[in-house]
Amino acid sequence: MRKFLVGGFMASLMAAASPANATTILSVTNAPVIQIPLATLFVATGPTTLLTFGGYQLPSYEQVTGISVTVLFGSTANLLHKQWQYTPAPSGAAADQFFNVGGVNGIEFGGITIGSYDLFSQSFTTVVGQTYELNFLFTQDFAGPNGLKITVNEPITIIAKQSAVPESATWAMMLTGFGMIGFGLRRGRKTVAAEPSLT
Repeated sequence: MRKFLVGGFMASLMAAASPANATTILSVTNAPVIQIPLATLFVATGPTTLLTFGGYQLPSYEQVTGISVTVLFGSTANLLHKQWQYTPAPSGAAADQFFNVGGVNGIEFGGITIGSYDLFSQSFTTVVGQTYELNFLFTQDFAGPNGLKITVNEPITIIAKQSAVPESATWAMMLTGFGMIGFGLRRGRKTVAAEPSLT
């Protein structure tokens, strides 16, 4: 089974050049069919942050929707704008942005070449030292070659990440636990037949 990596730096970086001081928030390749909400907390180190989503999916599409950046324990207003700035992949474009409830357009990535990322970016104002929360819903409908990479233009401090997919051992332990609970409940419901009275 392929290992689904979330948040780590990948050995092969995307084909489009990233700034030398960019920080990778999330890097996923060959994700299984999945739909999962993800969240990351980070501390800004500059007055402006450039957030970039890069992706590809062959032969289908993957989507990122419900995208928001908010101040942690502060205003719930989304700091992102509706439109994203689009940069096509070097080998050809196969991506789009679309209306999404909540004000910020959703992003859809297709692909022409494995490892060639289409990019969607936008800047937002930040306060140095302030903690922000990035939330989005990642949908992968087809288990073909795919990739998703999220970066920011500055060396931020990432303080928390939500794991996207539990490890195999976690699934096995959880299913075993459910099975034991079910067995215990079933075993505990034994019915006793009425015994005849001897009087």
